[in-house]
Amino acid sequence: MDDILDKIKALPPDEEQMSINHCEFMRFLRNYPINFSYWFPKVVLRRNDIVRMPKSIIVDVPEDIYRAFFHEREEDHNKIVVWVLDNILPTLHNVFPGKDVFIKNGCFSNKFEFNKSCHILMTDSSRIISEKIENLQYLSLIHDTYG
Repeated sequence: MDDILDKIKALPPDEEQMSINHCEFMRFLRNYPINFSYWFPKVVLRRNDIVRMPKSIIVDVPEDIYRAFFHEREEDHNKIVVWVLDNILPTLHNVFPGKDVFIKNGCFSNKFEFNKSCHILMTDSSRIISEKIENLQYLSLIHDTYG
């Protein structure tokens, strides 16, 4: 148990260092015990017929898209929209055909503003989905959840 607590206490480097080495940051997230991409695969492997797990997927965010979430350039929003159109929408339609989905980043869901960030309707356009993902990421950054 102390091992897990030590890992949780070991926060990633500051934001400037994280932006320098995206691969290292992504590796950190994959091994961070409170991050979805760390614990969910372990829970799914141990599930039984009593516990019903929702169908879930983990999508890695490329470095250029992760940087675009900071909105430092005018074209950042459009870059995210294109990424959603080319990558996220096909994945959603393939894995969850015709279904609304709940999204979160590794450690944050923003469920308190359900319709503004974590609830994707099957009828949402790539622009609306992008805005919801951006809102989720923005609030995650504000709350230092390392998502």
